[in-house]
Amino acid sequence: MATRAGGTGTLVTLVIFVIATVALLVFSVIMWSNQSAAEQRASDARAALQKIVLDSQLQRDDVKRLQADADRNKKTLVAFMVDQGQAAAAFVSGDRGRSLDDLAQPFGIDPKNKDSTTLKAEWDRVRSDLNTAKADLEAKDAANKKLLEQMDDLRKKTDEAIAAKNDEIKRVQDSIRGYQEATEKYGSDVNAAVADIQKSKDQIEQTYRSRMGELQSQIDALNAERDLLRTRNVEMSRKLGLFELKAPNPATLVDGRVIDVNAADGTVFLNLGRADRVQPGMTFEVYETPESIQVDDRTGAPVRGKGSIQVVRVSDNTSTARITRGTAARPVVKDDLIVNAVYQPGMKYRFLVFGKFDVDQDGRPTEDEADYIRSRVREWGGEVNDGNSLTGDLDFLILGQQPPPVPPLPTDATSAQYSAYMEARTARESYDKLFSDAIEAQIPVLNWNRFQILTGQGTR
Repeated sequence: MATRAGGTGTLVTLVIFVIATVALLVFSVIMWSNQSAAEQRASDARAALQKIVLDSQLQRDDVKRLQADADRNKKTLVAFMVDQGQAAAAFVSGDRGRSLDDLAQPFGIDPKNKDSTTLKAEWDRVRSDLNTAKADLEAKDAANKKLLEQMDDLRKKTDEAIAAKNDEIKRVQDSIRGYQEATEKYGSDVNAAVADIQKSKDQIEQTYRSRMGELQSQIDALNAERDLLRTRNVEMSRKLGLFELKAPNPATLVDGRVIDVNAADGTVFLNLGRADRVQPGMTFEVYETPESIQVDDRTGAPVRGKGSIQVVRVSDNTSTARITRGTAARPVVKDDLIVNAVYQPGMKYRFLVFGKFDVDQDGRPTEDEADYIRSRVREWGGEVNDGNSLTGDLDFLILGQQPPPVPPLPTDATSAQYSAYMEARTARESYDKLFSDAIEAQIPVLNWNRFQILTGQGTR
């Protein structure tokens, strides 16, 4: 009986050892499979990153030279590249407005346009998801390690129990069977987790591809809109150059006349006074006849009169002015006519002042200089409309400088750059629409130079 009991104990020990070894092998295979999958996903992620951008491209000498040239010209890199592109278009075709597609077509080139995109943001999100998946995998690896440690401890306790009490083999076997079931269940859970990770990865890739398709559609739409706006800009520029301020009857622009001249001191006396709402400081352009109030066919601007005057004193029915511009060949004489586009003795003209103006000729148009023009209109008896839209009672539209074309956003544009881009784009579109609506409504459009001429300002 002793020999039989010993043989049975050895067999049980061997069976338990084989089961434990097989379980350990299963966990090792699972661990190796998880690590291999993680390494493959990491390798795929690195390969995907290399397809998007190469580190060597950020250190290219030509890119550094472009940035240095932009700095010397006190421009941003994008503005400098746009200027260079327009200069290259003018050099190649003689037309600065030619697009890259127009220049490339004769050479059989198909350029790849780059526009605003959130590819970097999408990549960061994918990388974040991969990092999250990696963290989850590491957590599961830690749980596997802990479970293996628990199994080692259980095996030791099982061996001690077999050696101490053979009659407890059944209980120990039942306990081992329970742990085996738990191990199988955990293995099934690990497989399910791996399947979930793979499913999540597939969903991320599908979302990424879908988002890329949407972004490409947006890029195509923006390119089409850019081409349309470019065409509209050319047409608006053409119309602006052709637009002329012509009155149906030149006599309707005449405000008064010169009743006397003191040639000795350059003093001029007018038939308008305080009763006609004339104020000191008002300026007038002087013409010989109503027919001489014309528009230059070459420039589209009003033709200057024979001189300019400024009111210095006002009586009830007459005023005294000084000559601010004149020539000896064509002096201001009695019965000459005076014109100011803002002033009208019997009525008040309504004006809309829109945009930024460079009144002081410092090369920096501002809104404050637009306010200066509004104040002059009010001082001379005109009325200024609020808002930025045309009304049915509007007589003149005074437009500032046309906003420059808006360059495309860089691919890695920040929120501030995007806000500035939208602000510039809105300003440009508002300007073009207001000008187009004014032409359609046959409302005369004045820029700062035309406004100066028709109000007798300046010395040119």
